[in-house]
Amino acid sequence: MSRPALTTVDRGQRLSSRLPRPLRRLARRYADWNTGWHADIALRYVPVEAALREAGILGREGVRILDVGCGSKGGVTSYVDVRTVGVDVSFNVERVARHPRVTPVIGSGLALPVADGACDAVVCMDTLEHLAPEERVQLAGELFRAVRGGGLVIAGAPCGPEGRAAEVHINAAYRARHGQDHPWLGEHLAHAPLTAQGLRELMAAAATERHGAFRLALYPNTNLGLWERLQEEKPLRHLHRVIYRPLWPFLRARHEAPVYRQVCVVWTTGP
Repeated sequence: MSRPALTTVDRGQRLSSRLPRPLRRLARRYADWNTGWHADIALRYVPVEAALREAGILGREGVRILDVGCGSKGGVTSYVDVRTVGVDVSFNVERVARHPRVTPVIGSGLALPVADGACDAVVCMDTLEHLAPEERVQLAGELFRAVRGGGLVIAGAPCGPEGRAAEVHINAAYRARHGQDHPWLGEHLAHAPLTAQGLRELMAAAATERHGAFRLALYPNTNLGLWERLQEEKPLRHLHRVIYRPLWPFLRARHEAPVYRQVCVVWTTGP
C-alpha cells in the first residue's frame, strides 16, 4: 500500500492531542526539540559533512545539494550547515515546515524529479536497505544521473550480518512490546542485507555507467554496540537530547568495529 504524499499528523502528534489543551502545545514543542537531534542520525552524517567539506561544497554559494529519502525532520540540514532539495515519497507538512533549509519535493528515488546532472552533490543515507536488490540498482543509477560530472555522491546503509542480527533483536523487542514490527526495521528485514563489498560494487557500477572515471572510498560508520543502545526503548528516550547532546564531542568519533553502517563516497570526474 502506498503512503499518502502529504500527511498532517503522526503518532506523536496524535498522542499529544490527548493532553489537556494548555499542555498540548508545550508537549509537542518539547517532543520536536528532543527528537530534532538524535545521536544515531548525527553519527550518520559525520562522514557526509567531511566529504562535503573536502569537496569544497560547505559554505559555497549557489551549491545544489539533493537529499534523497530525507524524511520530514530536515535530513542532512539538521546536522550539517547546508541547504538542500529533499526528495521523499511523503512528508509530514507540519514537521517539515520547521526545517526551512530543506525544500521538500515529493518524488521517488527510483525516478528522481531532477534533470540530468542538475546537482553538485547527491546524498542518500539509510534508504537503500528499504529496497529490493533490483530497486537498489535503479536508485544508484538515479543518484549518478542527477549529479554533474565532477560532483559528489554519498550513500550510506546498514551492512553485514552483525548489523542485521542487531536489527532482528531490536525488532523482536519492539514486536513483543507493541504487537507489530518496528516502523522502519520491519522494512529492512523484508529484504536481503547489504554488505560493505556489495555497497561498493553497487556504487562503482552506477558511477562507471554514468560518468566513467571516479574515485571511491568506503567509511565504516557507527559502532554497533552504541547503535543498539541508542535504539532500545527506555523511559529515558524522552530525555535523549538532554543526555546525549552534551556527550557529542566524545560520541562523534565512535566508528570503531564492528559498525552498523557503511558510507560510500564517490567523487566523479569530468566536465
